[in-house]
Amino acid sequence: MLDLTVFVPRLKQVIAWTEYLMQHFTYPPDRQNHGAIFRQINPVINGQTLHSSDWGYTTWNLDVYDLANFEQALRIALKQREVEAIKQDFYSADFQKLGRILYFETQLTTHDGAAIAESNCFVDESDVPPIDTWFYLDRNVRKGARSRNNLFCWIPKQFEAVMQEAISVEIMDSYHWLNEAGPLTHQQIVAAMSA
Repeated sequence: MLDLTVFVPRLKQVIAWTEYLMQHFTYPPDRQNHGAIFRQINPVINGQTLHSSDWGYTTWNLDVYDLANFEQALRIALKQREVEAIKQDFYSADFQKLGRILYFETQLTTHDGAAIAESNCFVDESDVPPIDTWFYLDRNVRKGARSRNNLFCWIPKQFEAVMQEAISVEIMDSYHWLNEAGPLTHQQIVAAMSA
């Protein structure tokens, strides 16, 4: 169950953050690395950066299957966004015009390269969306007989199509648009965002 008292302020913050990044950072000249703009934060965890990139191909330097790495990276990213000089109320009350909420099941990664290739490097080699889009981690969600950990990400409208390309080839079904997979939860979020 999502804690909307935490979820909604973080969603507002990530919308403001991604809008800020889109205004203040430019794409690589070849525009092939769609994720570069949303990888401005690269947390250091236990003396190691979370990821490294080579010509847009981003790979994790840490264990992508260790949920603690996601938790620590998200905590660092949230803190860094707080101190950056951005206007926190930058999001629109009608936030759905700006993008969509996606959740990613963290333990379902393939490393097969299909999603990173189809999204022109928007997701990384482990199928993970870029860290500057992360805003909430929901642990131990029951789905059938298994527990899942869902990482919530904000995908700006301009990047929905490349994210959809990743979704179309990712074989583990680890990506879900919240408005499609959880319409009632999405309606609650829409109401809370407008309040």
